[in-house]
Amino acid sequence: MVILVLVLIIFCSDLHFHVALLFSGLLVHGYVPEPTFCNVVIPIFKGMQCNITNSDNYRGIASSSIFGKVFDLILLRRYCDNLTSCDLQFGFK
Repeated sequence: MVILVLVLIIFCSDLHFHVALLFSGLLVHGYVPEPTFCNVVIPIFKGMQCNITNSDNYRGIASSSIFGKVFDLILLRRYCDNLTSCDLQFGFK
């Protein structure tokens, strides 16, 4: 982890340039590699009073890659005027 931080500090001035080129290429070609949006689902126990052997007492939390999250934000900001959802959808807008 320490080595990764040192590499990011040393090459940070060039990193934003390469990430911008990557995202621009993804948008121009209309292709996003599947590993960009792979998630790891982590089961979180709902409460202390519940039975831990019952799978209904867990909720899944998806851990996404930082590149996928940043790319999502870029898409939302760029195309927010073209994206619509139903007015009856409340929870996940």
